[in-house]
Amino acid sequence: MQTSTLCVILCVLLGTLDVANGVCAWGTDFPCYEKNACSYGCEDNYCWSQCNGFCTSIAANQCSTCKEWCWLSDNGSYKTCTKDADCFGAEWNSCKGACSV
Repeated sequence: MQTSTLCVILCVLLGTLDVANGVCAWGTDFPCYEKNACSYGCEDNYCWSQCNGFCTSIAANQCSTCKEWCWLSDNGSYKTCTKDADCFGAEWNSCKGACSV
């Protein structure tokens, strides 16, 4: 097995372990919903959440270890907030727009 192939396999496995252990891509910089390993928060008075766009997760209904994010929807509008805690419970809302890097 070539070294580069082995590295790719190891990186995928380690990323999967991180997701299984509830490790979010943004670490402790933002809140982490450990059930799906997704970071989320409040930025510029709108809620955002980690999402899977270009990167995908091996585990179903889990975020990957990539730092991809989107603004969250709230009944067709953007979910508003003043602090990270306002976004708790909204991390399962759909994205209002594309998932971006």
